[in-house]
Amino acid sequence: MKQLAVAVLMIFMLAGPVSAENIIHGATPDACPTPDKCGACHANDRFYNEMSASAHSDLTCFDCHVPGVVQKNKYEREDRSFNRLGYYIEGDKWHEAMGNDICLRCHTNQNPENVSQSCWSCHMPVTGEDSIVFQKVKAEPPKGDNIRKIKKMPHRSHLFHYHP
Repeated sequence: MKQLAVAVLMIFMLAGPVSAENIIHGATPDACPTPDKCGACHANDRFYNEMSASAHSDLTCFDCHVPGVVQKNKYEREDRSFNRLGYYIEGDKWHEAMGNDICLRCHTNQNPENVSQSCWSCHMPVTGEDSIVFQKVKAEPPKGDNIRKIKKMPHRSHLFHYHP
């Protein structure tokens, strides 16, 4: 019994620091833009339109993605990315998820041991390219002199195709 207690304590001690590295402090979800505003500011509402038509229409962007305003507490501007996955925990804490953890958080009936690739490689196929606009002044429209940068990236479908 004593060995079991020591083993459990060791697991918590070793897992604690690893998990803590994935915590980002930042704005609460209600202080972040609503999903329809994400597409409006970045001049690309394709993601929002697909999510609205998908089986995940009840989710918001921030149920799976760490907002840029939160990432600025941990990452330099050039290292912030839409590909940073995570979710809100409590207070001002966000958990940055790694790999399939973001999907398995809700899809608990899946067996991750039988998966050799990311969930999104099949369920969110690349269906073209996106141009994401980054503004100089967020309160102004994303056009003309207000465009700081346009980033090209592969578009992963947010329709979440199911493949039995």
